[in-house]
Amino acid sequence: MFAHNARLDMPELLYTDTKPVSNVKIDSQDELSEKLSVYMIFNDLAELAEGREGSLGGGATITPDGAFFDGITGYLTVPNVQIDNNFTITWAVDFISNPGGAALSYFLSYNGFSSLGSINAILVGGNNKIKIWGNNSSDGLSLFSTTEYPAINNKIVSLVIEGTTAYLYVNGALESSTATFGTSAMPNGTKSTLYLGGRSDLNSLRFANCFFDFLSVHRSALSSEVVSRYHDGLYQLLIPAKS
Repeated sequence: MFAHNARLDMPELLYTDTKPVSNVKIDSQDELSEKLSVYMIFNDLAELAEGREGSLGGGATITPDGAFFDGITGYLTVPNVQIDNNFTITWAVDFISNPGGAALSYFLSYNGFSSLGSINAILVGGNNKIKIWGNNSSDGLSLFSTTEYPAINNKIVSLVIEGTTAYLYVNGALESSTATFGTSAMPNGTKSTLYLGGRSDLNSLRFANCFFDFLSVHRSALSSEVVSRYHDGLYQLLIPAKS
């Protein structure tokens, strides 16, 4: 059985034989819901809490352990995702394997690498770290995690962007940052399809072998205090369905 982070457990939202998790609602009064444009839960009950639907492709399936990507053809798309010059992407991904060497496993891709309005995140084969490229970026304008695979598994991660300044939080703590993320800030109002599990061009050598538990996108740069609170419970902004 694939081990999950306890922070991702949500027994108060699971209703045996009656109410699946898709019958929850987001508390619009909670500060965590402000400028929240994507909020997706992946398990065998539902892949969506509110806001967006994902489309599976290739060898991707929804399982009790999350959205499964086989590292060969599997991916999921979320259409018309808006990202502004300040934004926050939060995810929980458990990698099953890392091919090693020069392999680049894209688990999150928004527009093509080094193109205008792009964000791409990979597990690097050579050093087992997470690497993220910013808007219209090159290798020198990227951000690395400190935590390596497999220790990065069972962690909640947030990428917070303020223009060309980037912060990477892991389980509520700031892990790395850079003031030169991308060649320029993400243009306000950028809309494109977000790919999970593979690169946006579906390059056959760039798929990730992983389980995707959770994804959210805020069109604002969350403060360190809010990120810490968010990581303490990703589902705290939800209102459970009435049983």
